[in-house]
Amino acid sequence: ESLLQQTEVLSLTNGKNLTYHKVDDSYRLFDCITTIRPTVKRVVSCWNYRFNKSSRPKSAGFPLPRSNTFEPLDFEKLLPKAYDQYGNGCNNEMARIFGSTVNETDVNTLAPSNPKFLQELNNVASRISKCIIVRVDRCEDSNVIIKHFVPWMNGTDICSRHANAHGKSLDEVSEEASAVILEQNYFDELIFNLGEELFEKQLEKAASF
Repeated sequence: ESLLQQTEVLSLTNGKNLTYHKVDDSYRLFDCITTIRPTVKRVVSCWNYRFNKSSRPKSAGFPLPRSNTFEPLDFEKLLPKAYDQYGNGCNNEMARIFGSTVNETDVNTLAPSNPKFLQELNNVASRISKCIIVRVDRCEDSNVIIKHFVPWMNGTDICSRHANAHGKSLDEVSEEASAVILEQNYFDELIFNLGEELFEKQLEKAASF
């Protein structure tokens, strides 16, 4: 209903009156739906999913140790260099999904010292700003957003099922380890902060109807 504007009543030649609507072209539409997650929790979950699952991959050295066994220096050494069977690391997932480069090494080691950093940041920020944002840790609020902006998905319940439930309380890492993860994922942290702002604005809009 929020995409439509009611117009005046139109009289047909047979004498009947007809009320019709037209699209409100000024209403903001979106290109995609994406999920955001706090950066450290995302990296830890990614590591345990891609590297610690016994089924991934069937090769020497796998599965790798679970994240809660690592010291901060272990994260510092492993995160820029470890790749799963599909050639994906766990650093900078937002750049991996929304960025312009297909070079996985560039993505997994993307840092402010990289000449591509600011351009990629602008690209990703622009793209994610056109997305509906949902958060598993704010599932009820996410349901409100989906119901409003994607009404044909009404009935979708973000709270009902978690397909990737690899983040557990026992996997929480130390503050020192978190600092190492955030340093290597500075790009993702900036995008997550933007995503948080977008989420709150979209929720405010959706809840007002």
